[in-house]
Amino acid sequence: MTHRNWFVRPFVVIVALAVFSLQVAAQSLDNAIDLHDSGEFAAAIDEFLVLATSGEVAAQYYLGRMYHNGDGVVRDVGMAVRWYRLAAEGGHYQARLLLGQMFKTGEDVPQDGNEAAKWYGLAAEQGQAEAEKWINFAIEPGVVESLPLPGIELGLTRTTPAERETELGQTQARLQDAHGREEELAQALASERSELERLALLLQQSREAEERTGETLATTEVELQDAGERIDQLIASLSSVRDRTRELEDELSTEEERTLLAQMEVADSNRQLDELTRRLGIVEGERDLAEELSGSQVQQIADLRDRLASLNSALEAAEIKAAEDLVQITSLGERLNAALATRVQDLSRYRSDFLARLHDHLGNRQGVRVEGDRFVIQSGVLFPSGSAEISEEGRENLRQIADFIRELVSEIPDDVDWILRVDGHTDSKPIQTIRFPSNWELSTARATSVVRFMISLGVPEHRLMAAGLGEFQPLADGEDADTMQRNRRIEFKLTER
Repeated sequence: MTHRNWFVRPFVVIVALAVFSLQVAAQSLDNAIDLHDSGEFAAAIDEFLVLATSGEVAAQYYLGRMYHNGDGVVRDVGMAVRWYRLAAEGGHYQARLLLGQMFKTGEDVPQDGNEAAKWYGLAAEQGQAEAEKWINFAIEPGVVESLPLPGIELGLTRTTPAERETELGQTQARLQDAHGREEELAQALASERSELERLALLLQQSREAEERTGETLATTEVELQDAGERIDQLIASLSSVRDRTRELEDELSTEEERTLLAQMEVADSNRQLDELTRRLGIVEGERDLAEELSGSQVQQIADLRDRLASLNSALEAAEIKAAEDLVQITSLGERLNAALATRVQDLSRYRSDFLARLHDHLGNRQGVRVEGDRFVIQSGVLFPSGSAEISEEGRENLRQIADFIRELVSEIPDDVDWILRVDGHTDSKPIQTIRFPSNWELSTARATSVVRFMISLGVPEHRLMAAGLGEFQPLADGEDADTMQRNRRIEFKLTER
């Protein structure tokens, strides 16, 4: 009894381990089949590949079927036959029958009687019905002689006691060998479990990383688009500033040259005056010295006096010239100031006319008003909350404003240099989104949207300027709803460059 248990106990352990491994593989195989049946072919292929590469013949057979039918992959008969062969060599009955049928009929592969007989024969070894299929195939004319029969015995034979004793000894030897491998199999099983868990964790991490990468790419594309728009705006603003600077330089260059020339003449006159004064001091000293000289030097003293008189005349002329230059400089400054004042007055008159027209046509609408030298529209009239996209109501209001601006372009003379400044303002409530990290970006985007829309309506680009002031220029202090609404606004101001 003890001897018998010595053989049976490790055998039971080995069988239990084998059964557990088969259960795990069967569960994974069932999961893969469920994925395939539900149409999730990519996930099913991943599961079948893991099982097939570990030697699971059923998974190898299913992979062959998927490549054969083109389920979720490009149909590939060569790849299908490869997986069928691996499954058939591992003892998979249906894979053997299917290969036999394919080589018998020439379906998708060259017809080959020997290959067909081989796989039908191996399938026949697994049952009587399969043997009959192989026999039916083999008895076709001209086939029996050319096919190597697999040596299938259809009848039943009896074994002798000696043969049974030999088989028992062989079984005992196998059991002893299995006992020696018991611990090795247990370690291998634990290692396989650890590897499977590690691969599952890596697969999960890979999928999560792929999802994060997709989200990061989408966010980066939006940020790059916004950055590109801001760069375009800055380039346009810089170009406008440079053009205006060149115009001012051209206008003032003549006046500056005249002023500089007058200043140089005054400075030269002052230098001459200083030199004459210095020489006068020298002459006066010489005169005092001459009084002490003898009569022979009287002529020299007379010459010096003549020279002094000449210098005094030159000094008086220089002073007169300096006074004339100063009068000319003053006159130039007065004319320049008068010209600037005239332009400011003209611009003020056009600004008043512009505001009056807007007030007559839009002043009775809620959220639209004139404050001082500015025309103010509440942001709620133009934009949805937290957005820089102009609403349909806002577009209608801006179309009327654009009409008045185009009229002004034709009425204001070309020598009056003016622009329509569009300022965006927000309330003090902070914002933090991917597109608008703060109220600076929101107010600037809204002002830019208004400018771009007016350009699309025919307003000249060089007559418009957009600026974002965030929440830092409120009309009123406070955080109640009315005050916050009043501070959220778009302002239009007609002004000089």
